[in-house]
Amino acid sequence: MLSRFARFLRHERSGATAVEFAFLLPVLILVLVGIMQAGMLFFVQNNMARVAHDTARRVAVGELTTATGKTYAENQLVNWGVTFNVTVTEPGSDVSVVITVPMAEAAVLDIGDIFDVGDLGATAIVRQES
Repeated sequence: MLSRFARFLRHERSGATAVEFAFLLPVLILVLVGIMQAGMLFFVQNNMARVAHDTARRVAVGELTTATGKTYAENQLVNWGVTFNVTVTEPGSDVSVVITVPMAEAAVLDIGDIFDVGDLGATAIVRQES
């Protein structure tokens, strides 16, 4: 026969929510950080694509040369605090702008060195006006 105290403990659930929350909190934080990281990488890649297209367009219409186009693109991306590799070429009738950055540098939080492999890149090819 259970004593009165043992029956009380068997039906007491007031701390169950706190224990469940303590188990779930690290998972929720990890998901939140992952969403923020993916959003930031998408934002950086989108800005790289915008700058690549703008630079290619300016070189294609003759506003910039390939050398000044490279400098222009680097200056547009200077506020990120990472080193972007910019290549501007004019092979024939097209202008090609390629911007890359190592994934590890673009990542805000690199937990577990997940982003140490690969580059984040953007390419724009625009037909040169004659």
